Amino acid sequence: HKRTARNPEPILTTMEPPPSLTRPATRRRVAGFACAAILGSCLVLSLRHATKEAGPFLSSTSLAKTRTGMQATRGFSQRQAKSLAPLLAREAAPLGSATRASMLRPWAAAKPEEPTVLTISRELPEFKKGLKDDPYDLLVVGAGPAGLGVADEAVRRGLSVGIIDPNPLQRWPNNYGVWVDEFEDLGHADCFMRTWNGATVVIDDKNTQGIPLNRPYAQVDRDKLKVKLLERAIENGLEFREGKVEKVEHFAEGSAIMIDGQEVHGRQVLDATGHSRRLVEFEREFTPGYQAAYGATIEVESHSYELDKMMFMDWRDDHLDERSKKRNEKLPTFLYVMPYSPTKIFVEETSLVARPFIPFDELKDRLRQRLQGLGITVKSIEDEEYCLIPMGGVLPKLPQRTLGIGGTAGMVHPATGYMVSKTLYQAPVLVDALKQGLEREASKEDGQYNATSISTGVWDAIWPNEDKRQRTFMCFGMEILMELDVATTRRFFSTFFKLSQEMWGGFLSWRISSLGLLGIGLSIFRTASNELRRDFVLNAIPYMPTFVKNFASADNNFESEAWAGLYAAADKTRSHFNSTGGLSGSNPTSVPITSSNLDFKDAVIRDDKDDRGDGSGGSVAGLGKPGDLDTPQDVRSLGDDRDWIRFQQEKSFDDQVKLVDALPRMQSGEQVDVLVGGVGPSGLAVAGALASRGIKVGLVGPDAPFTNNYGVWVDEFEEIGLAHTIVEKYEDTLVMIDEEKGMEAVGRQYGRVGRKELRDELLSRCKGGNVVYYPGLIEKVEEDGRGNRRVELSDGEEFTARMVTMSTGHNREVLTYEKGDTPLWQTAYGIELKMKDHHWDPKKAVFMDLTQSDDEQFDDGLQRVPSFLYVLPSEDKVFVEETCLISKVQVPFDELKRRLYKRLEKLGIEVTEDTIIEEEASWIPLGGSLPKIPQPVLGFGAAAGLVHPASGYSIVNSLSKAGEIADHIVEGLQMEDGSRATQAWESLWSMESRRKMAFYQFGAEMIAKMPLTTLQEFMRTFYALPAPLWKGFLSHRLSSPMLIPLAVMMFFLGNNELKKALVSELASPAGVKMFQAATAPIHTAEGRAPEVDAVMRRTPPQEPLKDVFRREQLGMGSLPSGFVDER
Repeated sequence: HKRTARNPEPILTTMEPPPSLTRPATRRRVAGFACAAILGSCLVLSLRHATKEAGPFLSSTSLAKTRTGMQATRGFSQRQAKSLAPLLAREAAPLGSATRASMLRPWAAAKPEEPTVLTISRELPEFKKGLKDDPYDLLVVGAGPAGLGVADEAVRRGLSVGIIDPNPLQRWPNNYGVWVDEFEDLGHADCFMRTWNGATVVIDDKNTQGIPLNRPYAQVDRDKLKVKLLERAIENGLEFREGKVEKVEHFAEGSAIMIDGQEVHGRQVLDATGHSRRLVEFEREFTPGYQAAYGATIEVESHSYELDKMMFMDWRDDHLDERSKKRNEKLPTFLYVMPYSPTKIFVEETSLVARPFIPFDELKDRLRQRLQGLGITVKSIEDEEYCLIPMGGVLPKLPQRTLGIGGTAGMVHPATGYMVSKTLYQAPVLVDALKQGLEREASKEDGQYNATSISTGVWDAIWPNEDKRQRTFMCFGMEILMELDVATTRRFFSTFFKLSQEMWGGFLSWRISSLGLLGIGLSIFRTASNELRRDFVLNAIPYMPTFVKNFASADNNFESEAWAGLYAAADKTRSHFNSTGGLSGSNPTSVPITSSNLDFKDAVIRDDKDDRGDGSGGSVAGLGKPGDLDTPQDVRSLGDDRDWIRFQQEKSFDDQVKLVDALPRMQSGEQVDVLVGGVGPSGLAVAGALASRGIKVGLVGPDAPFTNNYGVWVDEFEEIGLAHTIVEKYEDTLVMIDEEKGMEAVGRQYGRVGRKELRDELLSRCKGGNVVYYPGLIEKVEEDGRGNRRVELSDGEEFTARMVTMSTGHNREVLTYEKGDTPLWQTAYGIELKMKDHHWDPKKAVFMDLTQSDDEQFDDGLQRVPSFLYVLPSEDKVFVEETCLISKVQVPFDELKRRLYKRLEKLGIEVTEDTIIEEEASWIPLGGSLPKIPQPVLGFGAAAGLVHPASGYSIVNSLSKAGEIADHIVEGLQMEDGSRATQAWESLWSMESRRKMAFYQFGAEMIAKMPLTTLQEFMRTFYALPAPLWKGFLSHRLSSPMLIPLAVMMFFLGNNELKKALVSELASPAGVKMFQAATAPIHTAEGRAPEVDAVMRRTPPQEPLKDVFRREQLGMGSLPSGFVDER
């Protein structure tokens, strides 16, 4: 970053390498291009501790709670949490970013005892201009390094400048690490806190001395830098306004921003809010990679680092346990160290770039293992910092009326994450172009002032074609870098840092031309091993078309999907990530990350372990072995299954925080934007998503913990950013169709979600002031005559909301459903046992064991409903569950309990009361009628029908849709009351969703009729399908066109018995409905719900499902439980 302000270079953020993609190699030139690109990304990545700059200036959050890219705060206390993802809390910071070398890098935030507000030698001058006839030349939104840097340059050139920030004197929470020569070039050598004579890069254990980098490195005194810029700018006339910017409007001769309801005018407006990207516009979806890092300043007994050198990168991983090492092979991380004294160091575990980002709890756990491996004993932890930097992605709309600088203008190095130095270099470039434009327009003789011409000139100056080409090159390299495994990453950096310092330093500092970048890539390619060349080429080819196109044309359309997204639509297994993963329009950096579930202090100092994966156990009811294991009983002689449902719902877990203690209480009569009924996963998820969008949310529901155990496919929870909530992860999953073939692996990781961990994560997204809570049940929702909804609770309390969303699970009160089929049923009974010597492999989950505990001997016409065993084992305990996949009439819990105990007896496992940790009963209605669309009250989760009719899966489907539905709700709030929920309803149940649902219901109806042998053939055939098909089907991801080849393959691969079942079902009502959905709209005017003044919980238009459940059971007469009569 030695480039001067007159010759700036673009910067983007860094990412870490994921699994490599293999593509056929082509020519040497292609390989060179790939190498160059990867080099760029890796180099920049090495600077990876670059900073983030942004925070929402358009919110009420004060600067005290904002931060650029990292912020040091204490993590939430949790003992040995196994979760691995970041908690997104409150609102983001508006400041300029830090970047490591060359670009300032965010450092550990201030210690808690240090003051949060700076003291300067003079008062902040208040706004004296800003009227329409007396505008500022420039209004700057955000007083971070980017905003202050531009304001300082502008007032020194004689422009009138006003800067808006919630707290202009707030200390910058980020610390910055930089190359000394770069900051000296910027004139800020007087702002160093510490310096090191050089740095070291350790590739592996073969050379622990590492590669020396003879380039001085420094930690910036952030307070001194801010005070310097503030006082110099004030001396030259900068004026300040404390407040939040609500919106910006542009006119022919200038612009106006709205601050606390008041208009302030300026000839131009600059968005310096960092990665929150609040004012600038984007034409395309922003799909960056992410650099994630967790660091801490620690007091230690001793360490072996030299005090005059910092550790820039340490890629060793021999310290990791088997599971972490295996994951590190695909998603490598490195250690970054700044030694302060013989007993004090700053350490940080960093993922160079990944999409989605590596969860912070995983980074913490890797750092814990690394410190143990290095023999470093931690005595205390002073500061913690969390860094998340979006890298790459599209630039803002070019040009546009709102000006941008720093993170909001795409100035993060796409391959390293550096940004601050780049931003400070660009500040005078921006101001010079602005001043020239203002003078040109003011001198026009015709008086036709053109503000658009000025903004166009500024954008052209800060993003000339040469810089856009460089950025394209870096984005190209970033995408390749994300495909590299740890071995290839090491080979790359070993080769890269053996280049001349002029080359690697120029790349890291973005001081080299686009042709120079290609030259570096070719140089690496010439000196690289054949293995490294091959890996570069294979991983570069999928991104070559979009790279060549954008590099040649200096365009802003670089595609982050391989092959320019050509196969993305068909391959639904590669889906966009949600808000936590950072794709699909979400912005996880718009709020500061200040904690994650794992308490690092507990992990490295106390090292005490909780032997329970989910905290304390739930209440145990109905313990004891069933009396007769051999004989199914008449349903009428068994207990009421509704008692089991109540038992499950009323469990208590002391380790799950009370909502009344975690969220502000909703006051009597309070009005909110959206009232969410239900506090389960879907309710908390949509409430948190709405809160992150600035919506005031009221949350209503019983103050109850999460009581269900959730099993998920690991890849799905990773994609939605919740892998850190998995407390038991299995390296593979087994199915057993019959005893002849035994257990077979399906090649997909499975995980058990921690109820506490998941609830804590979702609840953390609700914190920050936008979500209030009231414990109770919604009794009635009615229109209040003013376009809002009056919500009455069962205790008589009332609230008002502009919109109501019901996320009450399988309780269908308040919503209206279409007339039609009653649901099918999935029921399960499970127990968790203390057992060290069980025979299941603790590294593998048993997804389905279809062998039966009972002999298949019964009278003609009577058919036993099949059930299967589901097992989640660990070293000293095991969760076993007997599950009826799908049945037309639900199998009673007591019958499933009998089957499970009989199965365990056959396995030689004796169950006693003192071995039972917990008992669980699960019932899931499958299929049935969909909600009427639209209706004034919105549904979400299972209440909206988002349960997979053929598998029972719903949690991933609901959680992944929370952000999208929140967006539709936000848009709906701008509409008239009668149509506020329409867009969200139609998003949930579009024609495509209905086609898929009809297909799934067809499959469910068919499975429900199958005897055991046909079901076994079905499952045998199903798991023989290509993995993307069966995985996509279970995950609800296959598009309706992709479901057709699935059905065709099932038909041709299955035996005659299965073929007959398929053909027979086509003529059934489910088959007819499927064809109707595929060929004609179901969403007709007749199907729309009538407008109603009020809906009632106690008198809903349909029978409660739990009562349907019991009525159907009793309707079976004297049949043994678990049987149906097919005669």
